[in-house]
Amino acid sequence: MSAATAEIIREHTQPHLHEAVVPVILRADLLERDGEIKKSTDQFIGQVGTSQEVEVQFVSETITHDSLLDSLKQLKEGNEAVRPSVRANVRPAVIEAIYKAAHVIEVKSSLDENGLPIQHGQTHRSVQKNSLRYASKTSDMKEMVEAEVLNNFRIEDYIADGTLEDNWLLVPSLFTDAMTTEEARDNGFFTQDMTGIYQATAIIDGELVTQSAFVAGVAESLGEDDEVLDLPRPDKEAIAEVYKDLELDLEDGFTTTDLIKKPLIIPKEFMPDGVIDFVKVIDEKRGGTFFGQNKPVQDYKEHLTLCAERENNLEATIDLIITELVESADLLLVPSDAIDMLYELTKKHVLKRSVEDTSIDIS
Repeated sequence: MSAATAEIIREHTQPHLHEAVVPVILRADLLERDGEIKKSTDQFIGQVGTSQEVEVQFVSETITHDSLLDSLKQLKEGNEAVRPSVRANVRPAVIEAIYKAAHVIEVKSSLDENGLPIQHGQTHRSVQKNSLRYASKTSDMKEMVEAEVLNNFRIEDYIADGTLEDNWLLVPSLFTDAMTTEEARDNGFFTQDMTGIYQATAIIDGELVTQSAFVAGVAESLGEDDEVLDLPRPDKEAIAEVYKDLELDLEDGFTTTDLIKKPLIIPKEFMPDGVIDFVKVIDEKRGGTFFGQNKPVQDYKEHLTLCAERENNLEATIDLIITELVESADLLLVPSDAIDMLYELTKKHVLKRSVEDTSIDIS
């Protein structure tokens, strides 16, 4: 399918003679069964909040890690089985710190005997539990994390009924519109480009594949003194237009957290190249940007190859950070200490690399 995705979407919104056989783009929150998914999500969140036992299973007795801190301590004791899990935490932190826009990360997870996604022996629900406990430092972050947990429960449901065999679940997670510049920085947002993440998930060749595209919220990088709450939001406007084109209009005054709760279910034939097809739509809506930036439009598929090459060049840096994390494991008292140290070490090593690599954005 060589036509622009935006044109395909526009064509899709036109009347069809055989509606029953035409693939349909849907809004997940409008599905009738979504109410039951929300109930299960709320129950899980409530159990985590009251420290009740949550069903979290691991696929191997040698891999019983519950958090990054737990994994680091086990790795220091010689349990190499948890090293892939540690790397899975460190790798995206490094990539995100260096490439704040115009980058795509792909992560694959296998499915256990119950059809639930697992990565390096750890269930996705375990990851969600840790996010709820340790990443929800403010009320705004808490609401955002809970929205992400809801989407993970949707993914489990869509795996079970086969939806993700033929469709992508597309979650637009834009730069927050609920925090000041300082608050956003403190919570790990990339304020210079107001970066958002468009995340597409589907079953491909028996694995759960999640592609995350980092897209700038503003076409030109901001200055140190710019206050993000005072700025126009072309990214939100573009998203609203796409939903309107699909006759899946968003409610007036929707927030970026509201948007996370309203992902799209898009047939694979409309996104044959995955998340970059949706990025193309947004770029067109924004007047011809490239991953949201005011840069010449490049070949999106070729850019994916560049992203993979970038990541390969970071392996040595990732190894150094893992080594330092393991060495410091005994000094870390609670799981949030491990997360904080990960980001401090990431900043340190990214700064070192930037001396030799001028393409690295250290802001």
